[in-house]
Amino acid sequence: MLRHVLKRAWQITWRYRFLWLFGLFTMLLAGNGNEFNLLISGTESIEKGWQRVVGIEGTLESLRQGWSANSWLVIIISLIIFLFFLWLSIISQIGLIHCLKKINANQNSSLKEGFAAGKKYFWSVLGVNIIAIIIIFGLLLALGLPIISIFLSYKSIGWATFFTLVAFIILVPLAIVISLITRFASCYIVLKGQDVWQAFQKGIRLFGKHWLKSVELAFVLFLISLVVSFILTLLIALVNLPLAIPLVVLQGFFVPSLVWTTIILMVIVSLVILFTGGAVLTTFQYNTWTLFFIELTGSEPVQGGETRGEIKEKL
Repeated sequence: MLRHVLKRAWQITWRYRFLWLFGLFTMLLAGNGNEFNLLISGTESIEKGWQRVVGIEGTLESLRQGWSANSWLVIIISLIIFLFFLWLSIISQIGLIHCLKKINANQNSSLKEGFAAGKKYFWSVLGVNIIAIIIIFGLLLALGLPIISIFLSYKSIGWATFFTLVAFIILVPLAIVISLITRFASCYIVLKGQDVWQAFQKGIRLFGKHWLKSVELAFVLFLISLVVSFILTLLIALVNLPLAIPLVVLQGFFVPSLVWTTIILMVIVSLVILFTGGAVLTTFQYNTWTLFFIELTGSEPVQGGETRGEIKEKL
């Protein structure tokens, strides 16, 4: 089943490129949507987390001394930008789910329709994500506060590090499970019209029934994400290589304007490749999970091969 779902998801992703815009907006805040990335990000966060705990007193003192009216302005502007990208990301996630269902059923789909569905289900999907964040944050507090208490009380980095690793081993799998449940709950809201609590409960039951296939799919998508990341890195290096050679030559002739022009061009090319590849990967990931949900719930069959009708991509 997984091979069929992956194949169909890629066919839709490649054929209906207007979905890439949703993928791009989703990627800007939510990433490419793979749960196993938590393993990597979580591992990298252990050392950084300890650096923050060890230096917490100095950090608080620096904040107290450097606080000003401008600090509030920066916080407010940052919050506004974050909320905008949060809104755009969730609307795009909903748009991907909604449009994928229409395309799989051989019905017309468009960006406008996807954004309309996003606005309709925004608060419900946001509610599901808030529930997931509250659960994960609660687990983080339950596991993290005793560790911080041990360190601050006894200054024992050894024991605190040990308990940190234990907490990490417990928390990351639970976070992955909650993330998968949230995916299913979002599909229940957009595709089935369920309310927030019903969707979350049904997401739990669906994951409990098909947890092995869900984890298997998440791992497969994680491997695909690694391969795509390597290909994008290699592609950026190969594309920028012809520009890097003239850059070295120009530096020798001390031509600052041409040097900076070349650097800016290299950055632009790299960003275009990175964002395009990321948008395609994110779209593919969300299409795969939505088709997987449709397959598990049996609401309608996942079409095989090419679509029977021509779907109009109205922008």
